[in-house]
Amino acid sequence: MTLKKYRYLDVTIMTVLAIVVDVVSYLVTSYMLKQNFENVYIAPSIVVIIFIYVRWGKIGVISNFLMLMIQFILYRNQIFSTTWFAIAFSVGYLSLASTLIWNRKQKNNILRSNLKTLILYYFVPYSIMVISEIGISYVLGFKGTATSFIIRHIINFILCLVIVVIAKVQKNFMVDMYGYLEKLQKEKDE
Repeated sequence: MTLKKYRYLDVTIMTVLAIVVDVVSYLVTSYMLKQNFENVYIAPSIVVIIFIYVRWGKIGVISNFLMLMIQFILYRNQIFSTTWFAIAFSVGYLSLASTLIWNRKQKNNILRSNLKTLILYYFVPYSIMVISEIGISYVLGFKGTATSFIIRHIINFILCLVIVVIAKVQKNFMVDMYGYLEKLQKEKDE
């Protein structure tokens, strides 16, 4: 299998996984919380998108954008309640691309390091997403407090954090795939 086909297959599987976990999370949450559902946001796809960026870099933008469309469908009543929130949510969700700020060497060092550093690697893009949502909301006319955004994301952040810890335990999952596959090829050639 060529690298291109492998990348396509891997990104497709992870994107489908992101869709499935978000749909299941949405259905379970909406079933459990028939009232006050608009204050809850459970989207494990956020961490899956970060994983795709970690594994394949810029190609993750495609999955990120596709998952934004899925979020629009699932959480349409929340997201489209106001124009400012739809814009703020979109920019916030797409800001997960901030994972790309680390170059390949920095990223590999982070991924090989201890769990605390890896949690920080997850925390930074998630925080940028929430701060973007809050900042743009205020610029566009939001009159409430930032606390409402933070509360909305707390459960999801913790759930995704658990997924990060589980992923860290899995050998060769949270790796830059280009470097990992090059290393495997060199070992195979020797």
